[in-house]
Amino acid sequence: MKRSILALASGAFILGAAEFVMMGILPQTATAMHVSIPAAGHYISAYAIGVCVGTLILVFGRKVPPKHLIILFMAIALVGNTLSAVSFCSPMLLVARFISGLPHGAFFGTATLIAKTLADKGKEAQSVSMMVMGQTVANMLGVPAGTLLAEAMSWRLAFAILAAWALMTIVVVISWVPSIDPIKDAGIKGQFRFLTHPGPWLILLAVFFGNSGIFCWWSYVSPWLQKTGGWSATMVPILMVLAGLGMVVGG
Repeated sequence: MKRSILALASGAFILGAAEFVMMGILPQTATAMHVSIPAAGHYISAYAIGVCVGTLILVFGRKVPPKHLIILFMAIALVGNTLSAVSFCSPMLLVARFISGLPHGAFFGTATLIAKTLADKGKEAQSVSMMVMGQTVANMLGVPAGTLLAEAMSWRLAFAILAAWALMTIVVVISWVPSIDPIKDAGIKGQFRFLTHPGPWLILLAVFFGNSGIFCWWSYVSPWLQKTGGWSATMVPILMVLAGLGMVVGG
């Protein structure tokens, strides 16, 4: 794998882990923030809202070189996960999770462009899939590891490690990812012209319903496995590795 793709995969890993790690540590976080588990689900929603809002960065930052955008996204992830690690009340954690989600969607759009541009001819799809593999590996290893840390030590440590990972990724992106030109500016209206065709709408609907189905069970996977499935807390990380392995194989 090219070092540049490895650097982008590192960014995908930290964002994938930051998104999904809350699912595994939801009971511990709810206890620490003195809220119920259903109320703690808002920490997941806050991240998702951040993802939606953060995509506007690409609309208004379309003239910024992609490498600079990736560095910006990792800096935001660093701030968001640091704030999550030190949150002392539920509102603060909600804000921290919102900030953590801001770079997510925009990162993958930008990283896809870079991975495709830097790929050898005929291997564009392979290059993009290797970049995205960072997120699926996060589901298989990063999220269960965060759950294990929450069980053995502290849920805050999971976010602290993610913040450190974001800082490391900034360094490798600066060192390994070459500068490429932004895509041709088509204006704000031009960026949405593709929606005049039915194909993109079908893809958007597939992503919408597919992710809805996953998040319905994945968001509460830890309490669900323990209270409904009857599994012990020590088994949750192992079962999450199994679910993550399915995502890796699917990818």
